[in-house]
Amino acid sequence: MPNSPAIDPNEIRIEAVETTYPDTKYEFVLPTKCVQQITDRLDEQKQKMEGPRLYDLLAHICYEEAVSRFDLEPIWQFTIPPMKKPLALEPGDDFIFFGIIDSPQEITWPDFSTLNIERPLMEISEALVNAELEEQCLDAGKQIPSTKPLASGDEATGHAWLGSVDTNEVFIDKDAISVRIPAKGQPALVEGIPIANLAEALQGSVAGDQIEVDFEVSGFEGMPELTGSTLTCRFDIKETHHIEPTTVEEVVALYGSPSEAGLRQQIYHSLELRFQREQMVWVNENVLAQVESLVDITIPIRIIEDDVRRQQEMYAKSLSEAGLDGDEIKSKINASIDVYKSRSLQRTRRHAINVLLQRHFKIKVDERDLLAHIQLLADMRGESPEIVRKELVESELINQVATKCTECKIVEHILSVANVTDARVDPGSFSFGGLES
Repeated sequence: MPNSPAIDPNEIRIEAVETTYPDTKYEFVLPTKCVQQITDRLDEQKQKMEGPRLYDLLAHICYEEAVSRFDLEPIWQFTIPPMKKPLALEPGDDFIFFGIIDSPQEITWPDFSTLNIERPLMEISEALVNAELEEQCLDAGKQIPSTKPLASGDEATGHAWLGSVDTNEVFIDKDAISVRIPAKGQPALVEGIPIANLAEALQGSVAGDQIEVDFEVSGFEGMPELTGSTLTCRFDIKETHHIEPTTVEEVVALYGSPSEAGLRQQIYHSLELRFQREQMVWVNENVLAQVESLVDITIPIRIIEDDVRRQQEMYAKSLSEAGLDGDEIKSKINASIDVYKSRSLQRTRRHAINVLLQRHFKIKVDERDLLAHIQLLADMRGESPEIVRKELVESELINQVATKCTECKIVEHILSVANVTDARVDPGSFSFGGLES
């Protein structure tokens, strides 16, 4: 649209009505003259709208005016009732509707200088480099079908299920998943997720065995609400392979390194980057969890209900695809409702506090921040940042990168005044694996 507005926003009539804190109900009247001016402008630009699209546009114009007029800083999107029939305004009709917007909350921030944060440090030792080099030799090695019991370095392929037996939540349910028994002290990875005790359980197993282990979640990146919960991993072994490792010299040639010493230096640098990322994830979660425990904030009921409904719809779809009938699906969803509500509350609280901390510290994330985070991911993967960025954009994960950059800047502000203690940790404390986003 041209720079001049299509309407005078002061002509929008808005009345605030008290409702359940922290929400406020706003009743809007967009005069018919304004509706006509907006539709005329759209027609001029050959952007004719009607029905739900026009309803959505008019509602958002009213919403933006309410935010500006009342100096609101909503944390969540506003809620408008769904249309029960197509919008068909007759000449002379005003556009009348109501929407729900969360009101500002008075937040009392803790004294960040009183927070005690332990930051893990780890020395990248020769033993770690040797173990990683062995893994590289296995990665490039030859797979040989085997019927012998699985041993360190061997690989099992089969169906993996990862979820909660108590709540019926499912995070992974896939065939053709390969899991290698790693070097001693390192966890086995299922789709990049470290599973404690799985490597030990796989030792000595053969095709046809089903492995099941319970493990406590120390943190799924992007899902802090799972921390401390117990999940189950089931792995049905369909095939097993012994891997005949390739030589170090072949790995040197594969990576284009000038020598074995050069390759070891590359591995050292890669391990540093991977630990740096895991350290960042651990510290961020520790800091934000402490702040969250000290801050009082109210989450609108509608936000929890909408989030739970989305989770239930996704769960119902997965159950239906698994072949369950309507009654079974309903029973499982009803049994998990309390957990969904609890985790939704944790998730939305974290989101709200992050948004408010971003405003409190006046944090802005720009293109340089995104590029720096993408470069770290690219260095870890040994790929170009252009390829990683393209993948993030295509998979619609680029907004998660922006969120992660914001989190990092928030934590930097807090660490600059908090009591930070560096503590060396055992290599086994960190998986050198996990979700990349």
